[in-house]
Amino acid sequence: ARLSAENPGLARHYVYLLKDELDTAQLEAVAAAASDRGRMVVHGRAAHALLEPGYEDGVVDPLGAAKHLGVGTNRNATVIAKLAALWPA
Repeated sequence: ARLSAENPGLARHYVYLLKDELDTAQLEAVAAAASDRGRMVVHGRAAHALLEPGYEDGVVDPLGAAKHLGVGTNRNATVIAKLAALWPA
């Protein structure tokens, strides 16, 4: 929720939940994929795809960065927030 609030006007915000943290080469490749379509922000084993208006709807990896993430799954940030609210602290 914080990243969405800090980046108003996003078209979409997806969160990739990763099996392993990224190494330096992977982090650099993900950072290099940033464009006017959006960017990824990585925190530990979570990679946030922050997509700007104008990215291509329906494209599996509009930033071309997911291939650098390794094993993981992604969900819309809204789904992640709802799951986190239900998870016992």
